[in-house]
Parts: sequence; structure tokens; C-alpha cells
Amino acid sequence: MNANTNQIFFALIRSAIHGDQLEKTEREALTGEVLQSVLALSEKHDLAHLVGYALSGNAIVEQEMAQQLQMTQIKALYRYEQLRHALEELCGILENAQIPFMPLKGSVIRELYPEPWLRTSCDIDILVHEEDLDRAV
Repeated sequence: MNANTNQIFFALIRSAIHGDQLEKTEREALTGEVLQSVLALSEKHDLAHLVGYALSGNAIVEQEMAQQLQMTQIKALYRYEQLRHALEELCGILENAQIPFMPLKGSVIRELYPEPWLRTSCDIDILVHEEDLDRAV
């Protein structure tokens, strides 16, 4: 992994989140070898869907790779929908039990992304008062 891979990786994340196009130098640096390193890095950090979104938005990938990246985006969307449903259900339970709560982290900041499914996570973080913890559980 070289510095160029890291720079391109972060440029693609920036592109996905801000909706910017890659700069000409970034596009030129995205050779086949660098692309493979960036994709491996994105898989390692569970950001392949985000990098794929940016690559598609910058019209960089070939048809076969585009289909693979689209599958990572579909999986991310599926995970998002599962978490969204679980959060709605959990919030409803806490509201019905009249337990004050506040969703935290991913469930809140995902609304700041261009698409909420771009912010994946594997859990739901909710803050409750310590004295309500046993009832909430």
C-alpha cells in the first residue's frame, strides 16, 4: 500500500460524500494497480459501497467491475434498511414504555450523507438515562 493508494482512496470517499468529481491528477493516478489496491483497502474498511458509488459517479469503471460494485451497494442498502427498520421498532418500543432516549452516531449522521445507505454500520446506539436502563433492556 503506497501513499498514492491512500490519497486516491480518500479522494474517492470525498467525491462520494461531497458529490465532487475527482481532479484530473487523481483520475490519472487511478491506474489498474492503484485501483485494485484502493478496492482492497475499501473492502478491508467496509467502504467498498462508498468507493463504488464514487467510481460510478466519476464514470471510471468498466461494465464488469461496475456490476460487482453495484452488488456492494445493494448489500449496503439492504443492511441500511434492516437497521432502519430495527431502529424504528426500537424507538417505538421505548416511546410506548415512556422511556426517554436519544439515537446516536450512525443513525443520526447518516442523514448528512448524499444517500443514507452510504453510512453503514452494524449496530444501533441509543442513549438512555441510567435509571431507565433496566426498563429499557
